[in-house]
Amino acid sequence: MLRSIRTGMGSALAFGIICAAAAAQDTGTLKGTIFLSHKAGEPPKRTNLFNDIKTEAKCAEQYEKPQVGSEQVVSKSIEGKDDARILQYAIIYVSSDVGPASAPPAEAKVLDQKGCLYIPHVVTLQVDQTLEVLNSDPILHNINAQPEKNPAFNYGQPQKGMKNPVIFKKPEIFKVKCDVHKWMGAWIGVFPHAFHAVSNEKGEFEIKGLPPGEHEITFWHEVFGEQKQKVTIKAGENKLDHTFKMEGSG
Repeated sequence: MLRSIRTGMGSALAFGIICAAAAAQDTGTLKGTIFLSHKAGEPPKRTNLFNDIKTEAKCAEQYEKPQVGSEQVVSKSIEGKDDARILQYAIIYVSSDVGPASAPPAEAKVLDQKGCLYIPHVVTLQVDQTLEVLNSDPILHNINAQPEKNPAFNYGQPQKGMKNPVIFKKPEIFKVKCDVHKWMGAWIGVFPHAFHAVSNEKGEFEIKGLPPGEHEITFWHEVFGEQKQKVTIKAGENKLDHTFKMEGSG
């Protein structure tokens, strides 16, 4: 009898794995690169935040080279093109209806305070997923958030290793700041589903598990605002690049 139960459980587990694999094959993955177009000869200005960070010796000593890029426009030039760059820290998410949301991931996202910067500068997560706010510096930091749809919070973390878990109940994108160090800022994007991403240092992003069909994709950047684009997703890999244009770039 026990053997038959175990056999049945094993068969059910195998069937579940097969079904999950089949479902994954029926969904689409959206990949792309985020670009920034600007007038030739006038690339975006970048602020060297080390000029501020050096006022905190215990943060400044963490940098081998005193070059810390702007918190707002993090872009890199494309070889051979004077008027185009790749853009980091853009949020890409599905803004059309994708049906009932899956359960939020059990794994928490982390917003760290290290070297007198928020790392990452932009973080996205799902409603009811935990965000752990961590202080990895041996000095006082605080994280002051003023969202519009979720409760505001302001945590002081005077010691290295301190962390505060936060859970958001409503979708929105909002900024957080450190009142102790005025140059420190980060953005948090909360979404009702798992279909969101942030462009990396190469401007690339990837969103997995999309149901086939037409979807509206929103591209967001703290300087360049929101832009939307429709895309038809097919099972397998799909490609969608997007270009933010600076004023006067044509």
